[in-house]
Amino acid sequence: MAIIQGSQEAEAGVVQVKDLVLGAKIAENASLEEWKSRPAQVEVPRADLVATVRAMLDDPQ
Repeated sequence: MAIIQGSQEAEAGVVQVKDLVLGAKIAENASLEEWKSRPAQVEVPRADLVATVRAMLDDPQ
């Protein structure tokens, strides 16, 4: 996982959470439509960061 928070995200109270393993898997074989349907990066409120990361780690993909 990568957690990204630039100045715009900090002002908005959000973070970007990127699943690097899922992103690499999708990039290997997916069509553009498949890639878009399973985004490897999501924006979530800072308060939801831990729950989001746990859910991503628990998802067997």
